[in-house]
Amino acid sequence: MSAKPHRLTIDGAHVVNRDIDHRFAVCPRDEKAAFIADYLGSRDDERGLVFCRTKAGAITLGKVLAKHGLAVDVLQGDLTQPERDKVMRAFKKGRVRVLVATDVVARGIDVDGLAFVFHHQPPDQLEYYTHRSGRTARAGKKGVSITLIEPRERAKLERIGRELGVHFHEMR
Repeated sequence: MSAKPHRLTIDGAHVVNRDIDHRFAVCPRDEKAAFIADYLGSRDDERGLVFCRTKAGAITLGKVLAKHGLAVDVLQGDLTQPERDKVMRAFKKGRVRVLVATDVVARGIDVDGLAFVFHHQPPDQLEYYTHRSGRTARAGKKGVSITLIEPRERAKLERIGRELGVHFHEMR
């Protein structure tokens, strides 16, 4: 034992769960909802989250996904606490399969058994990627985190991967 012990401090804000399979798809903005719906079409029993940067974007995406026949709801900052609680109860009970949410509420979502997380746009901050993705692959289970990017956002995704030590697999 050393007479002068060293203290190691780890910044937990950027620790990424290694049970998450990190993927991405290059997708024009107007095709992202269809991509998500197609992905979920063959996975009827899976539930998960789709994160958007803005409230307006989350509301719009929720409406479009509902038109694709998905059981979806939206959780965003303008909802009252009773409204948020109602949405979360429906999601936890499985009445809602896909929850579209903003980053404001990302940390408060704690639901077991989520198979996937979509990033409708890559987040602007590393910690948002970590918190969004961390909603899946919990309690020893595997999960998938899929980031949808436009061609001009490739460098942003590469930076996220480099700084977090994450390898992204491209989906086609």
